[in-house]
Amino acid sequence: MIKKGSTGDNVGRWQMFLRGYDPYSDVVVTNNFDDVTDVETKAFQAANGLQADGIVGPATLSVALQHNYTLQDDANWP
Repeated sequence: MIKKGSTGDNVGRWQMFLRGYDPYSDVVVTNNFDDVTDVETKAFQAANGLQADGIVGPATLSVALQHNYTLQDDANWP
């Protein structure tokens, strides 16, 4: 799972997803789960009936996959 303060390639992939999901996204792909990424993650979660906690875990990933998010084979994901 990733959340505010997380860093790395998984964060970058999530940021790219958020940019593609929302055409008005302010997320910059930095591989750093920053405040903007947190806000937009919570907005994605709220818009999709999820708990808007800013944590990208199994439930959020499941919904993101339905929106064409590509899950990478990586041991850091839940």
